[in-house]
Amino acid sequence: MLHTYFLKRLRQYTLLLMIPILILLAGILILYPSSVIRSIRQESADSMIRIEESVDTIISDTVYQHDLMTNNPQLALSLRKLLGTEETDYNYYVLTNSITGLIRSVTNAHPYIMSTYLQLDGYGRFFSSRDGVSNIETYYDRSWLDDAKESDLEKLIGRRRMIAEYSYASPVEVLSIYQRMTTLKGTIVVNLYYKNFLDKLSALRSQDEEEFFVFDTRGELLIAAPEEPGRSCENPRFLEELSGAVTGNAGPLSASFLKLDGRYYWVSSLPDKTSDFIYASVLPGSLLLQEMRSTLLVFALLTLLSFAVVYTIARKVTKDSFDHIEQVISLFSDAEKGIYPKDEPRQASDEYDLILMNVIRMFLRTSFLDQQLELHKYQQEAAELQALQLQISPHFTSNTLQTLDFEVRRQLGKPTIINRIIKDLSDILRYSLGSPREMVMLEDEINTLKKYIEIQKVRFGDRITFYLEIDDDVLSTPVPRLILQPLIENSIAHGVSQMQAGGFIKIRVFRRGDVLRFSVTDNGVGIEPEKLRELKENLSAPSGRHVGLANVNRRLVLTYGDSAALKIMSKQGWGCAIVFRIPAGSR
Repeated sequence: MLHTYFLKRLRQYTLLLMIPILILLAGILILYPSSVIRSIRQESADSMIRIEESVDTIISDTVYQHDLMTNNPQLALSLRKLLGTEETDYNYYVLTNSITGLIRSVTNAHPYIMSTYLQLDGYGRFFSSRDGVSNIETYYDRSWLDDAKESDLEKLIGRRRMIAEYSYASPVEVLSIYQRMTTLKGTIVVNLYYKNFLDKLSALRSQDEEEFFVFDTRGELLIAAPEEPGRSCENPRFLEELSGAVTGNAGPLSASFLKLDGRYYWVSSLPDKTSDFIYASVLPGSLLLQEMRSTLLVFALLTLLSFAVVYTIARKVTKDSFDHIEQVISLFSDAEKGIYPKDEPRQASDEYDLILMNVIRMFLRTSFLDQQLELHKYQQEAAELQALQLQISPHFTSNTLQTLDFEVRRQLGKPTIINRIIKDLSDILRYSLGSPREMVMLEDEINTLKKYIEIQKVRFGDRITFYLEIDDDVLSTPVPRLILQPLIENSIAHGVSQMQAGGFIKIRVFRRGDVLRFSVTDNGVGIEPEKLRELKENLSAPSGRHVGLANVNRRLVLTYGDSAALKIMSKQGWGCAIVFRIPAGSR
C-alpha cells in the first residue's frame, strides 16, 4: 500500500510540476528561436557590411588611384606616346621610368596586388607594372583581353583567373578587377592574389560556421571563404542554387532561410553599389539548434533536478503520512485497551493535520471520560451500597439506645444521668442521619452541638470547660449539617484531652456585615510547625488522622467557594484556632 500511494503522489506532483515546465518550454520554443534568429540576422548584416567595406578598401581604392593618375593630362599624353611608338630614344626611357614608378608605387603599397595593367583601345601594346610596356600578342597573359572589352564606365567587374608567367611555372590564381578609364578610352586591370584576398575575407567571419561568397551579376563564383575540405564551396549543386538565389536579389540587403541541396541555411546577401559583386553570408540552419542546445540542456538538467526534488518530497510525505497513520492506529488501539498517552500529541503541521489531531484528542478524551464515567458509576454504586449499610447501623444503634434507656428506667425506677446521656446520644445519631446536602438552621446545629458537649462533660468532667458565644441574630441562618461538631472533636482529641486540667474550648459565631464568622479555639498542646504544614496541605485530600477536618473543608468549599475554606492557626504549647466564614443568610 505504501508503494501504491507513493506512486500516486509521485504522479500527482509530477503532473503539477510538468504544467509550469511545459509552459516554460513552450515559451522557450516560441520566443528563444526568434531571439536567436534576430541575433543571427544582425550578425549576418554586420558581416555583409564588413565584407563590403573590406572589399571597397582593398579593390576600389586601388583602382581609383590608378584612374586618378590616368586623369592627369600630361600622364595621359605620355601614356599614349609610350604605347603608340616603338622608338626607344632617351625620352622613351624617361617616360617609361616615370609611369613605371607611379604605377609601382601604388602596387607596392598593397602586397596583395600582383600586377596592374593599363590598356588603351586600338593599341597593340599595354603597360604592365611588372614588365613595363609589352606586346599584347606575345605577352604570356592574354585571357584578360576579352573581359576588358566587356567592362563599362559605371561599375567595376571582377573575374577569377589563372596566370602562369612561365611554361614551367605553376599558375597563380588571381582575382582580376576591371575598370574603364574615365578620361581615356582604355581599361585598368588590377590582378589581386586570390589567396591573400581570401585570407582577409576569412578573418572577417563572426563564427567558424559562417561562409562568405562573392558572385558577379552573371552568377559566377568569384570568392568562397574559407576554402577548406568539406566546405560548401566544393558542392556544385549548393553553389548553383545559392547563385540563383542571391543574383535574383534586387534589394539592398536580404536575409532568409533557404533550402540549398536539401539542407536549410540562413543566407544574407548584399549587392555592391560600385561593382557587379554580390556578397553572400551563409550560416547552417543547425546553428539555430546549436544556439538552443545549451539552453535546452540547462532546461533538461533543471527538469531532472525538479523531478528529483519531487521524488524526494513525494517519498517523504508518503512516509510521514503512513507513520502518522500508524501512530493514530496505535493510539486508538491503546485507547480501546484503556492505555492513554502521557505525552501531548505532536504539533500539527497543516490544517488537515490540525483537524486530525483534534479528532484524536476528542477520541482520547471521550474514551477517557467514558472510562472515568464507568469507574464513577461503579464507585457511586459502591458508595450507595456502603451508605445503605452505614445507614442501617445508625438506625440499629439508635433503636438499641432507646431500648437501653427503657431498661435503665425500669430497673432503677427513675431517670438518671445514664438516661440523659443515652437520650443525647440518640438525638445526635438521629440528627446525623439527615441528608448531608440538606441545609439546617444554625440553631439546630448549635442545639445538637450542646448535646455533644454534655456527653463530653460527663466524660472529662472539670478537665475541659466549653464556652459558647453565639449571636442571637444569626441562629436563623441556614448552614450545612454537622460543620462544627468535627472541629470540637478535633480540639478534644488532639488538644485539650492531653491536659490534666484547665483545658477550655471556645465556640464563637458572629456577624460582620454580610459575612458570618465561625471560630473554634482551644488552649491545648498545639501543633508542631511541620505537622501544621502537613495538616494544611491535606485539607483538600481526606487522609490520615484529620479526616473530619478535610471533609468539613471540602463541604464548605463546594457550598460557598474557596473563600469559605478552613484556616488553622496554632503554636505548640499555646493551643489551636480554626476559623472560617460564610455569607450571612446564603443557601
